[in-house]
Amino acid sequence: MAFPVFPPISIRLTRCQYDLIAPGFRRIASLHAYCVANGVKPIFYLLAFSPRPNTTKGRYDQALMAALLELGERLASLFTTPGGSRRLRLTALQIEFLMFAARVTCKQVEHCHIERPKSYSAAKIKRLLGWLESRRKRAKRCWQLSSTLREAYPQMQLRWAKLLPWIHWSLLYCACHRQPATGVRRQHRMYVDHVVKLAHEVLDRRNIPTPERHELRKLCRAFLRSMRLGYQRTTLGQVLRGGSWTKEILALFLVPRVQKLGSPKASRGVANAGLARPNEVGRQPSSNS
Repeated sequence: MAFPVFPPISIRLTRCQYDLIAPGFRRIASLHAYCVANGVKPIFYLLAFSPRPNTTKGRYDQALMAALLELGERLASLFTTPGGSRRLRLTALQIEFLMFAARVTCKQVEHCHIERPKSYSAAKIKRLLGWLESRRKRAKRCWQLSSTLREAYPQMQLRWAKLLPWIHWSLLYCACHRQPATGVRRQHRMYVDHVVKLAHEVLDRRNIPTPERHELRKLCRAFLRSMRLGYQRTTLGQVLRGGSWTKEILALFLVPRVQKLGSPKASRGVANAGLARPNEVGRQPSSNS
């Protein structure tokens, strides 16, 4: 898809600003060239505790990707040619490319994937992003002043927003500083499934209609949460064994809440109502109450 002719603005980059932006462009260009040459997605990261899932996020846009790489080459030729002017005429979208390259440089340096530039510092990156953001807004106003291009800017923004996840996921994926997979979520789902099975038995024995699946799972998660906080006179081991005492405690918790699901007030949130107070369910009230 061809780009419409957007009005550019004139900006001038210093050598220090270029040194903060150029590593990001070079990193994207090298990984994209590897991807195109080998037909596979590059996986260049350190300390990868968990493998990357075989999924793809975002959408690849060939025209935008070509424009991003072309801008990087344009900057490289501008700063390597002696005696040339360093003033550029860029659109709002191209300024966003510069901001993205600066963020890529920051992340790659912090994760030790590339060498730290001599002029690199977090404060300089922050000032550069603020300076580019002010120029981007000025270029955006030029687009909005044109009646023919007013609707083109949101469309280009949408295409760029879809390309960004693809670049992060397919080229710049990094598992550094991530915690290894422990299986805690899967184990918790197994506990919830077991409590749901017990809830079906409890409700069927009392001839109470079973609520919808998502509502019942909310109630079961709330029961486990209140048990973990000490509000129920049972333990996780007793729940997994599924004894009669556990079923009675579960019935005291579930039956009044299931009966309230049909009322208008119950639709405000079942999970919040699941946090029973210590003296409400499964415990005898104190003598002072």
